[in-house]
Amino acid sequence: MNPFALVLLAAGLTLHAEPYHQEKQFEKAETCKTCHKDQYQEWKGSMMHYSALSPTFQAFELTTRKLTGRFGPHDSQDPTFCINCHSPVGAYNNELAGLLREERSDTLLEKVAGQGISCTFCHSTQGPRKVDAPEKGHLGDGISNAALRFWPTDRLIGPTLGSPGPDTNSFHTEFGNNDVTSGYLRSSQFCGSCHDVRVPTPDKQTLAPFQRLENLFTEWEKGPYNTTQNPQGRVVSCQDCHMSLYGAKNPETGRPYPPGAYPVTKIATIDTKPRKHALHSFTAVSRALINDDLFPNQTKSTYDRFGFPIGQEQRRTQLLQMACKMEWGNTPSEWKGRPGTLPLEIIITNTGAGHNVPSGFSQERQLWIDLRVETELGENVYQSGFLVDRPHRDEPQGDESLHDEDLNAVNTLISTDTFEVTNETHGPDFNERPFNNRGLVEFNNAFLRKKGVGYERVHALFLADTMDNSRSLPILKPVSIKYDVPLSAFLHKYPNFAGHLRAIATLNFRSFPPKILRTLASREPDLISEDLVDRNRIVPIARIQKTITLSKLTVENSKSDHPHSFAFQNGAWISSLESLSWTEAKLNCQKHACQLPTANEYDSLGFKNYSPKAGDNIDELWKERWTGAQEKGEAQTHCLLSGETGLAPKALERPFFCHCPKKGVKS
Repeated sequence: MNPFALVLLAAGLTLHAEPYHQEKQFEKAETCKTCHKDQYQEWKGSMMHYSALSPTFQAFELTTRKLTGRFGPHDSQDPTFCINCHSPVGAYNNELAGLLREERSDTLLEKVAGQGISCTFCHSTQGPRKVDAPEKGHLGDGISNAALRFWPTDRLIGPTLGSPGPDTNSFHTEFGNNDVTSGYLRSSQFCGSCHDVRVPTPDKQTLAPFQRLENLFTEWEKGPYNTTQNPQGRVVSCQDCHMSLYGAKNPETGRPYPPGAYPVTKIATIDTKPRKHALHSFTAVSRALINDDLFPNQTKSTYDRFGFPIGQEQRRTQLLQMACKMEWGNTPSEWKGRPGTLPLEIIITNTGAGHNVPSGFSQERQLWIDLRVETELGENVYQSGFLVDRPHRDEPQGDESLHDEDLNAVNTLISTDTFEVTNETHGPDFNERPFNNRGLVEFNNAFLRKKGVGYERVHALFLADTMDNSRSLPILKPVSIKYDVPLSAFLHKYPNFAGHLRAIATLNFRSFPPKILRTLASREPDLISEDLVDRNRIVPIARIQKTITLSKLTVENSKSDHPHSFAFQNGAWISSLESLSWTEAKLNCQKHACQLPTANEYDSLGFKNYSPKAGDNIDELWKERWTGAQEKGEAQTHCLLSGETGLAPKALERPFFCHCPKKGVKS
């Protein structure tokens, strides 16, 4: 048999390899600590170390196996699908051969496999495995689903070409560098072998034989950071951001280090010549959610000898705050317009990430705008993206912390037994876009399931028919978010108000929605606790503030030709001005010379092939709800200018939408 047999780390293929030295095995990380103390300490506190034993990963994987029977070695279609990347050593050693459907994978992992992505795994990697098997998520490109060639030998790989190699000793009997292997270890393709994930389940929207769960590498590969067309003027690799001093403050300039700034030092105790040191803390946006000495330095506030934060929380905050820039767009400093609304515009640009934001497991990441408009005395005028401290099962009185609270756009109940949504209602921060510019704006991607003529959002990958990865912030492309801040209630309370308002906008990030973690906690209380949910901290990425002078507003200030729209929701008509009765809505619509559209007119307004913009409420799928009701004969179309006097009671319970252009122009 060929002694250089490849490790087949691909979903659906039998794991088999014959090592270069049959007796050689992967070594525990502590073996490398003897000579590489810095790298060991950095790795020990990293998410690479945490990958196999993470309770959130274990809970997600176990829930998937219990509810579907997939992603376990008992399933011929998806053997060890998840653990291939989270513990490649465990997959290589076939340590999960007897894993039961209701058994945690970490309970079967030996010491080295339980260390996740450890030293000798990465440094034994020989290159990409370019298998062509689309039904398994492989496209012959060496990307996704652990498409790697590796085996444990004495020939460890290190990106040290042009530098003195390690001495020959019991661990380095031959130095394995060459142009191919060393170059691969330094490349983004090496990271892409795991940081794209293609689930081998057909996508009902794209008709591909797999669904794209994670697109991190693909976003980089197709984006400007894989070219010279970016602020750095050169190709920036994954390692240049995630293994460098990027984001830390340069003491000489007082400014953050750019991508690709590596410290130069002796990288081993036996070295005599300093060389480039890649930080093995692997800074990213996740952090360990358990309090365990096995994963140290979660919140440590000190710095290492290179001036880089030691704590996971500090490292990820530093990285996140390099990612996005936020600024005011078309927002007035003084407002004398309509008494009903105050227009604001926020422009967000993903300026510092080589991929979309959020990325990775982006369907469960949360990125949203917290907008507050208040008086100089702090009295609230409008808020969106806000959180409210509420009691929970293990916190009957609340805990005075908002990190573990859900957003208020949609109130969702998820079944512990099935992970299906059992009830969903609109919350006070419901997103009314594209019809009205108000409500929660968030940028997380989504799991979608086919329903009728459209799709509905689900909250687990095993329920999805397709992955919508279009909602996150693209690279280096400004995204405009508009708000029509309602002033009616405030001016009703203070009819003679004239003075200054403060608008404060914060872009926030969180790894998981608390409701998802609590659903997992109900299923797997041994893995997820309320204490773990509390550790799922919110990170503010960017913040801007603006003072707006509000003149005394009267009806005479109102612009009668302002475009207007409204929708019937939860028994009430919601308009771009305020909540209205049907009679008021009808009169308002007549005043603006508009009508409720027919099916054809609805499409002509641009919603048939509507391309969602960032912040739009695409979860509600307005077009599908409207046309679906029309096809079933459950909705009627009414022209308000042709003598119609109202809607039948039954019809009032259906969604009706009115889009009004400028005065005098009919829909």
